[in-house]
Amino acid sequence: MDFRYTHILIKLIFLPAVLLSSGLYTPLLNAEESLLKQIETAEQRFRTISTEVYAELVRQKKFGDRKFTDVSALEQEVLTLMAKDNHIQAIYLIRKHLKLIKDNIDNRAVFYLVDMLLRHNEWNTAREILDTVSSEGDKSLRSNVTFIFAKYYADRQQWQETLNNLEGVLNDLPTEDAHYTLLLQGIAEQSRKNHRKAVAYYQKIPDNSKYYPLAVINTAVAYIRQGWWTDAKLEIDKVLNSPKIAVNDEIINRMNLINGYSLLQQGYFRNSRDSFRDVGLDSRYTNRALLGIALTATNQEDFIGALNAINILKQKQSFDLSVDESHLMLPYVYEKLKQNLTAATGYKEAVGYYKKRIDDVTDIMTRHVKNNLNISISGDRRTLIIGNTQVEFTRHYPKSFLQNHAELKELSNHLDDVNPNTRKKFEHILAEHTILLKKLTLTLLNERIEFLSSYMSQSRFGLARLYDSSAGK
Repeated sequence: MDFRYTHILIKLIFLPAVLLSSGLYTPLLNAEESLLKQIETAEQRFRTISTEVYAELVRQKKFGDRKFTDVSALEQEVLTLMAKDNHIQAIYLIRKHLKLIKDNIDNRAVFYLVDMLLRHNEWNTAREILDTVSSEGDKSLRSNVTFIFAKYYADRQQWQETLNNLEGVLNDLPTEDAHYTLLLQGIAEQSRKNHRKAVAYYQKIPDNSKYYPLAVINTAVAYIRQGWWTDAKLEIDKVLNSPKIAVNDEIINRMNLINGYSLLQQGYFRNSRDSFRDVGLDSRYTNRALLGIALTATNQEDFIGALNAINILKQKQSFDLSVDESHLMLPYVYEKLKQNLTAATGYKEAVGYYKKRIDDVTDIMTRHVKNNLNISISGDRRTLIIGNTQVEFTRHYPKSFLQNHAELKELSNHLDDVNPNTRKKFEHILAEHTILLKKLTLTLLNERIEFLSSYMSQSRFGLARLYDSSAGK
C-alpha cells in the first residue's frame, strides 16, 4: 500500500494538550514561506543541472555504449539496474535511448520509465517523453502518463499542478490508479482548505479499495477541522469496526491516535484512553499515544495510571516532543495528587532537564549543523536525526528536497569526465543545497528550542505556584 502522501495531511493534527495550552505553537509562518520559496528555486536548479550532467555522461559514454533496439528489453535492463540500487546508470540508459522510447511511445514500458525518472527527479527527460505522448499518443496513454506526473507534483505539495494533471484522466486509468486519483484530488483540495470538495472526492472511493482507509482518515480530519467531531468518529469507526476492510497496522494506529485526541478534546476521557491503548507498542505513534493516556488518566483522576504512562515515556531513549513533554507532566500529576514536595522536586528536575536539553540542542546546532553538516535522514525521508534529537522535516517542508540533496551527493561521485563548466555549475548548486539544508535544519532546531523554553517556563511557573500555595498556609 502506498502511504507517501498521507503524512501531508495527517501531521501533528492535535498537538498534545500541554503544548496547546502554552499558546506557543505556530507553524513558522513567515520564515516558512521564505524557505519554501528557496526550496522551489533549488528544485528548478536541480532539474537543470541533473539533465545537463546526464547528457554529459552519455556524451562521454561513461557507462559504455551498449545499444538497445527494443524498448521492452530496455525496460528489463532498467529494472535489473534498479534492483541493484543503480538508478544513475538506469537513468543514463534511458537518456541514451530517448529516440528509441519516442519511436515506441505507445509501448507500456513508457509508464515505468517515466515513473522511474520522476522518482529520481530527472524531470526534463520525463517531460520530453510526455511531450511526445501529448503530440503522438492516444488519450489513454496521455492520461496514464499525466497521472504519473500528478503523483510527482503531489510529492512536492504543488497542489494546483497536481489537480491540473489529474483533470479528465479518471476513466482512462486502471481501477486502483483511478481510486488513487480520487485520493490525490481530495488531498490537493484539502491542503488548499477546500474541505467539502475534498470529502466529495474521498466519498467516491469504494470500501473495497486499498485507498479507502486513507480516504476515511482524511475525511475524519476534514470533519475535525470543521468542528464536526461526531461525524469524524463515525468515519473512523467504519474502518476500525469492519472486519472486511484490510488495513495496514500503522494506518490503524494512526486512526486510533486521531480518534483518541479527538475524543480527548471533547471530554470523552474513557473512550479516548481506550483509543490510545489500541495504538501498537512498536508504532511511530506510540509515544504520542502514551502522552495521550497520561492526559486522559489525569482528567479521570487516575493519577497512578498517568504516572505509569509518563514513566514509560521518560525511560525512552528518543528525544521527540512527547518524551520532552513527559518531564513537565510528571510533577503536574504529583501536584494533582497533593504531593507538593514531590511535585516541587519534579518541577526543579524538569527545569534542569529542559535547560540541559536546550544546551544540548544549541550544541548540536553548532557541532552538527553550523560547523559541519552531519545529519541522518530516516528511511521514509520524513525525519532528520541530528545528534540525539529528532525533528519532523515534513511537518513544514516537502521531503523531495531531501531526495534532491541525496541525488546530488550521489551524482557528485560521477563527475570525473564531465566538462569543467558543468562541474563548476554542479558544485555551486550542491553548495547552495547544502546551505539551504543547514537553514532548514537550524529553523527546525530553533523551533524545538522554543518548545523546550516554553516547557521550562511552565515548570518554573509550577514551582512558583507551589511556593505561593505553601506560603499562604
